[in-house]
Amino acid sequence: MDISPYTDCAVLMAALGSGLYCLTLRREIRALSANKKGLKTSIDQMTEATKSARAALADLKEQVRTEIEELDGRLLQVTEARHEVEDMLDSADGQVAYQTRRMQEARLVTEQAIAPLLQQAEEHVQSLSRLASSMAEPAPPRAPRRTPARARSLHEGTPERMDENPFLKAVHG
Repeated sequence: MDISPYTDCAVLMAALGSGLYCLTLRREIRALSANKKGLKTSIDQMTEATKSARAALADLKEQVRTEIEELDGRLLQVTEARHEVEDMLDSADGQVAYQTRRMQEARLVTEQAIAPLLQQAEEHVQSLSRLASSMAEPAPPRAPRRTPARARSLHEGTPERMDENPFLKAVHG
């Protein structure tokens, strides 16, 4: 049987086309294999990233829980301190009111005790003013008083009596 040269060419062309197609398929299989490896690598990387993200999230949750507990403790301390300060302010207000009442009572007692003294002082000042004004007026001239002879004789000629009395000694000198 005689195969025509056209048939040989067609078979050769089909064989070459099949070979080229096999080469193309081989490239695509390699690419898919690379993609498969790449996808597997990507999936593995994503799995690792997810695991590390979960671990980081768990650590973050623990840190947040610790911070919340610490803040709750601080809030409790601040609340207690606020109550203490409020109690101290209330106590101070009570002390101020008590001391104010005591001062007002002391003022009233003092005013009541001083009122008669002020009255007496005013009376004394008025009497002293009257006395001073009467002393400021010139007195009518008086005649000199004569000392009786008996009184003169007691002072004169008795040096021993002057020695006994320091006042007389200082005056008569």
